[in-house]
Formats: sequence, C-alpha cells, structure tokens
Amino acid sequence: MNPSISGTPRAIKRSAVFIVAMGVFFCADSVIGQTSGSRPNTPGSSALPNDSTQSGTRLAADILSDTQGVDFGPYMRQALSMIRKLWVSSLPQGVAQTSNSQTDTVIRFTISRDGRISAMELVDSAHQIEVDRAAWGSIVGVGHLPSLPADFNGPSLTLSIQFRVKPPQQ
Repeated sequence: MNPSISGTPRAIKRSAVFIVAMGVFFCADSVIGQTSGSRPNTPGSSALPNDSTQSGTRLAADILSDTQGVDFGPYMRQALSMIRKLWVSSLPQGVAQTSNSQTDTVIRFTISRDGRISAMELVDSAHQIEVDRAAWGSIVGVGHLPSLPADFNGPSLTLSIQFRVKPPQQ
C-alpha cells in the first residue's frame, strides 16, 4: 500500500476525535479523587463546585498512585479543566438526549513528572463509539499536562477518569 495514502485515514480520525473533543467543552461537572493526608495510599473522592452548562455529563477522577501526602487538588482542577474542555466540545450534540441509559467511559493513564501522558488504557467502554472516542480524544488532544507538583517525589502519577453521560430526567 502506498504510505502516503495509508496515513490519510489516521489524520482524518485524529481530526475527527479532536473536533468531537472540542464539542464537549461546555458541559461537565468535576469530581476529583485523591488520598487524604492521613491515608496516603488509599484513593478517595471529593467534589468540586458544579460548573456544568449541560446537565447529563460528568467527569470524575481518582488518583491511583500514592500521593505521598501532597495536595493534588489544585493540580487536578487544572488538569481536569483542560481535559473537560476538550471532552465537552467533542461529544456529539444531543448525545445525552438520545441515550436511554447512562453511559460511562473509564480511561486510566499515567502522567510523568514533566506532564507527558502515557500508558493510556480503556478500562470501561460506554458501548457508544462516539462517547468513547470523545473521552479518549480529550486526553490525547490535551497532549501534555502541567508538570507534577514540585513537592511530589514520585516518578509519575496514575489516574483513572470516568466520563459519564446520563439521559435526561423524565
């Protein structure tokens, strides 16, 4: 196969994922999971203020790594805001209205000390390709997150992010 032709579908797919990620931008709640200072090895969750403009979407994250007692709240708010913007902008219009049941996509990935994203894994599929692609594309589309906090001594941070789309309430 001609190499110049085989690269075209990939470029189209990447562009489509980015466009879908941009569509999701305006519509997510955020929940951050982090260990507390007294139990540094046990992930937990805490809620952020609801800034959603489209009910029916929610973004939640759990830190799976040992935080070594470092407060990741400010870092997580910044990182999730970047991901949320792309996710909300990339969801197809009306996906929450056309779905009859709640859909969840869960993606796990690693952030290196300098903010590079690696080791992405689809942990749970929404079984709706456009929802899964929007979630995956929002992380890939960010490309590079801020560097991890200076007081964190670990080599990397592993996160699990849940992207949830709920049907409208009857």
